[in-house]
Amino acid sequence: MKKAAGAYILAISASLLVFAILLFPQQSFEASLQGVHIWFEIVFPSLLPFFIGTEILIYIGVVNFVGVILEPVMRPLFNTPGCSSFAYIMSITSGYPTGARITARLRQQGMVSKAEGERMLAFCSTSGPLFISGAVAVGMLGYPSAGWILLSSHYLASITAGLIFRFYKHKEIHINTSSKPSRLLSRAISELYNTYIQNKEPLGQMLSRAVSSSMLSLLNICGFIVLFSVLINILDLTGILDIAAVVMDDSAVAKPFLAGLIEMTIGSRMLSQLRLPLWDKLPLISFIIAWGGLSVHAQVAAVTSISDLSLTPYIFAKIIQAITAALYASIFTNIIQPAYQPAFSDAQSWLTIAAHSGGLFIISVIAVLTISIAIALLNHIKVIKL
Repeated sequence: MKKAAGAYILAISASLLVFAILLFPQQSFEASLQGVHIWFEIVFPSLLPFFIGTEILIYIGVVNFVGVILEPVMRPLFNTPGCSSFAYIMSITSGYPTGARITARLRQQGMVSKAEGERMLAFCSTSGPLFISGAVAVGMLGYPSAGWILLSSHYLASITAGLIFRFYKHKEIHINTSSKPSRLLSRAISELYNTYIQNKEPLGQMLSRAVSSSMLSLLNICGFIVLFSVLINILDLTGILDIAAVVMDDSAVAKPFLAGLIEMTIGSRMLSQLRLPLWDKLPLISFIIAWGGLSVHAQVAAVTSISDLSLTPYIFAKIIQAITAALYASIFTNIIQPAYQPAFSDAQSWLTIAAHSGGLFIISVIAVLTISIAIALLNHIKVIKL
């Protein structure tokens, strides 16, 4: 009965959307172009290096290597295996939906249990510094220093959600990837070697697989961005956003805030254009970025569809992230309120964004490997002394 009701609701909603597009063809076309522009100019060059790179690293066993070494760190904090550190670092450096995609791939490879994967989704789904510092702080607000407040609030909120969700299904048996301290480094190297041998294939074939898989995911993301861009435009044209804003009793803030709940980029831009003090805008924008919007949730649903992970705990985690991010931003803005001096910069080119993204990916991988090797060596020295 519930499935039938869901099918009817979906059919009616899709029919209304198509009718609205036919009713407003020009406006829908322009909204579609805006969505494609956002995807091609920002999302595509930002995520492509990360998607291809992580596919290769998972395939050759680097993630297994990192997972074995960082197990003693991630397990006590988040009750997740060591490989979750890789998903988290890739998420905070590249943004939505990279962390969710890596989590789904790790689940598909059998490296995490279902409960562990759902715990990972609670904190491994974040926006990236390119969007927060570049697009929002500089491009929309015209104030680069606001990026530090938004970044700090956002990542602290994700850690808070991860610490809370460590208790989610904590009694379930997890996949045992722990090892004795004396064998930590040797087992990590063994895991890397065994994975590489097991998946070994010609370099060209491996690169082709990584590129095709990454492009398919990015095209799915493009579709969701365009769809929700059109949806927001239709809700605005039909006055639904205005009605909802009146119900919320604050039409000036409510309308862009509601738009942000659907698509965070459009909502952040609308909020940044409000005639409000900067410090009143930051908590609202921080909430929207941490929530991600229905567009991001649809992208996460798409990239996790290859696994059996449930999105219910993920949605609750995003609510926690959004609330705590707004609270953190409020605290930081009350502590630090320097003079607001707009500082606009020229729009970055496609190649510039791609180069920045590729650089961030390389730095992230080097950082993860450096931390992992340092922990392994310190552990090895400690064992020898004992």
